[in-house]
Amino acid sequence: MPPRIRNSLAETGDSGTAYQDINGLQPGSTYTLSAWVSASRSAPATAQLVVYTGILRSLSDNVTASSPVIQTNPGWQLLSRSFTVGREGAIRIQLARGPGDGTAYWDDIHLSPGKELQ
Repeated sequence: MPPRIRNSLAETGDSGTAYQDINGLQPGSTYTLSAWVSASRSAPATAQLVVYTGILRSLSDNVTASSPVIQTNPGWQLLSRSFTVGREGAIRIQLARGPGDGTAYWDDIHLSPGKELQ
């Protein structure tokens, strides 16, 4: 059973990033991070999921997996990305929102074992 992660978030302002470190994953195993994202009508912005799968001590040691960058809108859109956990069994997830006014909404942020369905 993967560790529990924050399930929803609202970001306001020009741009923003939220991070969460997750420990206790099985090294060498594949997981999928997914989240739904939406934005207020006045705030179209870009959004992306990023996963750092390597050692978190320095940026040069990290392996990064990321979803495509999407343009948000008032409708809900699903972002997901599969990745393989490094030898530490720890990852850092990042919910990234590009420039725009208003609020971006993240919901049903979920980490599950296995690869994403194509």
